[in-house]
Amino acid sequence: MFDVEGVGILAIATIGTFAMMWLWVASLLAELGVRRAVGARRRSVMAYVLWRALLVAVAGAAFGSWLGLMVWDALGNALSGLPAWDPGAVLRYALVLCAAALAGALLPAWRAAHTPPTALLAAGG
Repeated sequence: MFDVEGVGILAIATIGTFAMMWLWVASLLAELGVRRAVGARRRSVMAYVLWRALLVAVAGAAFGSWLGLMVWDALGNALSGLPAWDPGAVLRYALVLCAAALAGALLPAWRAAHTPPTALLAAGG
């Protein structure tokens, strides 16, 4: 039963991460429009957004891993049969969430990079 709940929670976290990154990039449209208007290339706009998304994803994965490690023993006392802390599993799930963060930022960043700056300024304002 815990496996099913775990998969459900992972799916919710993945969808939520994707959606939050999408909304974050959408909130940057005016800033990206200004960057494009003053001469930023499409490649630099994409790099700016994806680099920041990667930093947020890695920081979130690191914090979540640290927090999980801190509470794992307490969970083991509350739930019998809990397996030992598995860094390999944590890394796999962290990679899934990091990929969701980058995917959530990629499409709106690509659209912003290929949209005229005036349209970005109008959409963001």
